[in-house]
Amino acid sequence: MTFNTLKALLSCAMLLWPLSSQAVSPIEPRTIVVAYEDDSPPYMFKNQRGEVDGFGIALIKAIAKQEGFKIRFKETPWRNTRLALEQGDTEIDVHTAVGYTSRRAESLEFGVPYVKDEIALFRRKNSPVPTSIDDLRNKKILVLDSDMSHDYLLKYIPEAEPVPVD
Repeated sequence: MTFNTLKALLSCAMLLWPLSSQAVSPIEPRTIVVAYEDDSPPYMFKNQRGEVDGFGIALIKAIAKQEGFKIRFKETPWRNTRLALEQGDTEIDVHTAVGYTSRRAESLEFGVPYVKDEIALFRRKNSPVPTSIDDLRNKKILVLDSDMSHDYLLKYIPEAEPVPVD
């Protein structure tokens, strides 16, 4: 998944905040499992040394250092991470960037956004320029699987046909 379609990225800081108040032994700091995808520069990617890097990763590392947590990064496709978080799977504690929707808020706890991103619409050069949502009805629209753009399309343009891709 890339971040081209995320409207808002939310900070891990507030997701970790409730964890910081839990009793943590000074000898054995709690290990937080952080899910990420490596194809979302500048937020998450693998650098030339093959290490997890990026703005979101640096933020979570700084929070962990400040709060005394250890981190274990787990590379996971977004759709798998989303299902794990929504179903209460304990294998993943945090994802560094999840766009807020009211549906997601029913099962996830969100922090304060640290980046604002927009959804972009791309079209073929010779196709008509859509000027309203109505122009997208009854069209096939490519979306990132399980992404906010996918959710948005299902909710606001049910007549459109989403074509989910990884």
